[in-house]
Amino acid sequence: MKERNLAAKEFDQIQVLLERLSTNVLDQLKSLEEASTQDDTDRLRLIVERDREIDTLELTIDRLARSFMELRAPLGPDFRYMMMVLEIAGNLERIGDCVEYVARHVSASLKLKTLLPQGWQLLSTMMYKCRELLELAHSAWQRTDVRLAERLPRQDDEVDTLQKQARALMIEQVRANTIDVELGLEIVLIANKLESIADISSHIAESVVFVAQARQIRHEKRKGQAVEQG
Repeated sequence: MKERNLAAKEFDQIQVLLERLSTNVLDQLKSLEEASTQDDTDRLRLIVERDREIDTLELTIDRLARSFMELRAPLGPDFRYMMMVLEIAGNLERIGDCVEYVARHVSASLKLKTLLPQGWQLLSTMMYKCRELLELAHSAWQRTDVRLAERLPRQDDEVDTLQKQARALMIEQVRANTIDVELGLEIVLIANKLESIADISSHIAESVVFVAQARQIRHEKRKGQAVEQG
């Protein structure tokens, strides 16, 4: 009985830490969106500095989850849940890295607002969409909501479209000598990282479906795309 109670406490601790990690990463993304809108370079710098906290928290979750699997040997849904914990924690840490990267590059590229407002608007819309996707992913795994999780891969397509528009705009404006190549590259680099955030948020949703139904929706999406292209 004591061992069972200890296992339950360990399980609860891992859940709490994963919730904290998800909340911290979501807060970072919200701060990025707000600081970028307000030209708040001090806040952008804080986002960069706080990324270390996210790295440390992810490492702690990884260690505890792997220890739980080795010592408690969970089966069935509990095993899938621990697999989901490892995958989601890793994905959240990757999103944290992307947010940190974007914060650094936005801080150095605020002149985009004046030189290429259309490009800045695309990036701002991408930030909003990314935050929306991560919030949905957060809610999906909190509630193990499969129907909500299944919506994310489709919404990710909207961010993909915005990324392509940003790239096309950069090429057009560089060729027209409206902006220099360096600034054009900044647009593409930021857009690429934001698109990665959307992709990774979708992967989190896919993990939710896997833990609830042992089903991989990532492959289902690819099959559907292949049918449409065919």
